[in-house]
Amino acid sequence: MILISALSFVLFCLNSLVGYILYPKDLCFGAMNQPFQITLGIVSTCSLLLFIACFTAVTPLIGTLLYLALFVYCLKSGLLKQWWYKTQSELPWLCIASIASSIVTLLPLSWSDTHYYHYPLLKWISSYGIVQGIGLIDPTYSHSAGWFALFAPFDTGIFSDRLGTAGGALTLGLFLYSVCRLPHRILGMGAFLILTILGMTHNIFASLSPDPFAQWIGLLCISLWIYPNNQRQIQEKVILVLLALSICIRVTLLPVFLLFTFWYIFNHRLKNPVFLFWIVILLIPAVYSTFLSSGCPLYPLPWFCADWGVKSSGAYAMQMHIREIVIWCDKIPIDSAPALSWIPDWFFCEYNQIPTGLLILGIVVLPYRRMESKDLQALFCSLVMVVFMLLTAPALRYGAIWFMAPFLIALQLRININSSILTYKTSIALLILTVFMFWNFPPLHENLFRIQNPKINSLPWLVPNKALDFLEPSDLRDYLWNSFKVNSPWLHNNAPRCSSLPPPCANPESLNHLRPINPNHLMGFQSKE
Repeated sequence: MILISALSFVLFCLNSLVGYILYPKDLCFGAMNQPFQITLGIVSTCSLLLFIACFTAVTPLIGTLLYLALFVYCLKSGLLKQWWYKTQSELPWLCIASIASSIVTLLPLSWSDTHYYHYPLLKWISSYGIVQGIGLIDPTYSHSAGWFALFAPFDTGIFSDRLGTAGGALTLGLFLYSVCRLPHRILGMGAFLILTILGMTHNIFASLSPDPFAQWIGLLCISLWIYPNNQRQIQEKVILVLLALSICIRVTLLPVFLLFTFWYIFNHRLKNPVFLFWIVILLIPAVYSTFLSSGCPLYPLPWFCADWGVKSSGAYAMQMHIREIVIWCDKIPIDSAPALSWIPDWFFCEYNQIPTGLLILGIVVLPYRRMESKDLQALFCSLVMVVFMLLTAPALRYGAIWFMAPFLIALQLRININSSILTYKTSIALLILTVFMFWNFPPLHENLFRIQNPKINSLPWLVPNKALDFLEPSDLRDYLWNSFKVNSPWLHNNAPRCSSLPPPCANPESLNHLRPINPNHLMGFQSKE
């Protein structure tokens, strides 16, 4: 616990420093500065490391040089002293948040689904970088991977195979810190509600999944957008920058970014095209890494896929698979089914009951108050983004939809409930009580994921190993492929298990259709066809 807490605290401080360098000084949020700076710093670091990963492996040496260069620059420019002067009073609270979140994320990982396809990608990035055609080995390698690039430099020594806990501690720590320290009522209410919901699926914090942090960014952006200060245009620019950078963490947020971009252009009539051009530049790491991995600029959308990459038919099949899981609730759709026949299944699916219920509740309470323009904008954008996420986003069940419906209901609670009843301190008490109840009543969250019978593993308490328990030595075979020795797991339940092995590890079925681009180097793949 001490090691994970220390790593989370160090990442808090480093990314707070990055955010301080990039933070627009004329944007005044008062006590909101520190969480916002940390968020901006994390997404910026993810974007930079993702770009570096496209050219070389993100090894501990690369990470050390990057952070050392940052420290030297801030020391010589005087920014380090300024940052310390403005941040030292917040460091104890960040330390407390790191310790508290580490305790939660040290819980055993009760389902192994996400770790099987998240952790191998981190291993590839820390050993080879993002290589051409890696998505041909496994389709999940084709997605943008800034979150994994952020932790790749630490995948060594005592932290090797354990970075799922660090990622969860970082995200949950930022949640706790923001809820406890921000006087901004709306953001506090939003964080309260999303934490309550995530309490029912808390074991995602023990995985390496980037979904919780993507939710945090979306919640922050929507809060800033609906409740602006006197620097509205600057605030909208900051939102777009955050969303553009966050796509490097999770491409799921692309629909949200497109909607905000449309709204910004609609309101400002392209008065500042240079700013929008800069936004496009920020998207380069995500688009380039996705294209390098899969051959498709926006995988799994089957548009403009290169000949050497994933076939457009394969990308389309992956997209339909995602929709089948999300919309049809794991049911195989009938070819001749009506266009909207999935709606009853979606509403009654165990994956979607909670966000659906909150969305309906938010709409029901709307008539009890005269709507203002910003409330209508909030409702419109929440509904549109839910539809976009429903149709396009991977991992919707525990992905970006979770912050849409909660924020809509948070907005209505803030408007309709007497503030003397739902005070800030009352909200904190309800948060602690509700999350405690959910985390101690497992049946509420057992069936929210497609792993219906999660197996609780006994993992070490001090620094839990989230990967090495997943594979038995008897399940491994050495596979000789193009004169390379590849770790090849036998198939279990129709799924390969490479999460506990260093690369190269791959399913022989995938490798039989590939050849290395450069002989004697596992630095890129292309289809034999």
